[in-house]
Amino acid sequence: MTNGVTIQYIYRYKNNKEYIKPLVILPTEIKPKVKEPIIEVFFFSENCAHCRTHLDSNFPCSNRNCSILSLRRFVTYLLSSRRTLDICVYFLTCSLIVKQILKLKRRNIYIRVITNKEAQDVEPMQILILRRAGIQIRSRKSTYLMHHKFAVIDNEILITGSANWTLQAFFGNCENLIITNQCELVQAYSLEFEKLWFRFRMNKKAVL
Repeated sequence: MTNGVTIQYIYRYKNNKEYIKPLVILPTEIKPKVKEPIIEVFFFSENCAHCRTHLDSNFPCSNRNCSILSLRRFVTYLLSSRRTLDICVYFLTCSLIVKQILKLKRRNIYIRVITNKEAQDVEPMQILILRRAGIQIRSRKSTYLMHHKFAVIDNEILITGSANWTLQAFFGNCENLIITNQCELVQAYSLEFEKLWFRFRMNKKAVL
């Protein structure tokens, strides 16, 4: 074995002398590269409410818990998408995040969004911007809320937690976000997204 690859040799004779010549390299039981584990946790609170004033600059302040730091990491993960982005969030009104989603759309990333119809009606502008960009959005009218807050990136990375994707959540509320690539968790949330995506399509009251 050499670097996980079996090298086969063939013996040949030349001028009555035996020598060894490589014949072919055959992949055998090559182990896939182990991905570095991702486990990041972010907390938000009213202690970061004033950080909202320098959101446009995208630079953190002297507050070591400045929400800008967490948002920058959050956005970095969103923009790391190479193929797909599935978003399932009750409230999605943060224009900063919407701008990043539009960047992904321009990169031909396949994006799907599930949101709650009533929440969408309260502040429709950002959802309208996504719709006009050609991003698929599904929601439904129901007495029960679609209250999830998660996203799955490339079926490899999960973002979830208590926070809606709003300025109030990131700059005022006591909220949390968890980002991980733990396979079992990513698969579970990915499956839940597919169930909702299909259910909202089939529901007669769904709003596509």
